[in-house]
Order: sequence, then C-alpha cells, then structure tokens
Amino acid sequence: MKNGQDPYCPFCTNVEQTVGHLFVSCPIASSFWSDFSKWYQSVSKKTLSLSENEIMYGVLTNWSSCSTLNHLILIGKYFLYCKSLNSAKFQFADFLSLVYDKIDIESNIASISNKQNIFLRSGPVL
Repeated sequence: MKNGQDPYCPFCTNVEQTVGHLFVSCPIASSFWSDFSKWYQSVSKKTLSLSENEIMYGVLTNWSSCSTLNHLILIGKYFLYCKSLNSAKFQFADFLSLVYDKIDIESNIASISNKQNIFLRSGPVL
C-alpha cells in the first residue's frame, strides 16, 4: 500500500506494509479482529471465527444471511486503513462509534424515504 514515504506498517513500524499485513497479520489488526469477533458475537448471538480470507474478501457462504457481517467487515477495513494513514492509536470503541454513526445515518435516510420498516427488517440494529 505504501501511501506515505515510509514503506513500513504504521502500527508496528518494522514490517513492510502490504494490504494483507495491514488488514490481517499486523498485531494491531489481529487484536482488532479479535475484539470485532467478540463484539459481533455479543450483539448477534452468532458464533464468529473469521479466517484471513473472510477478512480480506468477505464471508462468501450463505451470502444473504451475511450481508450485515460483510458490511461490518468492510467498515472494519476502512477503519484500519484510515487509522493507518496517520499512524493513529485507537481503541475498539472508536470503531463502534463509527458503526453506530453509520447506522444512525442509514436510519435517517430510511426515515426520510418512508422506508423505516424496510430498514428495520433488513438486519439487526446493533
């Protein structure tokens, strides 16, 4: 990815930054996905164990029941990427804040469009 002058991971600083490293194998990313899995299990009541491929490409089996999970995985990768741009330290609560802001925006859009009932049926409001 190497967006900056430094070719190294902005979180662990001694490993070359690649997409796979930033999103999966970096210790910061691993910790993030561990917290993500615990949080997702607590709100969805579904057991979750994400593989490296599922983090990178999404959950491809049972797509219709995993669209919310895949959306959250995308938001998680976006979050990690944004934090990497300025080497920012973060807490998992920062990610949750982003997720709840997005839910609030989508809820407002649904309300304005008179589609709140569709929004509420489309998945669990985390």
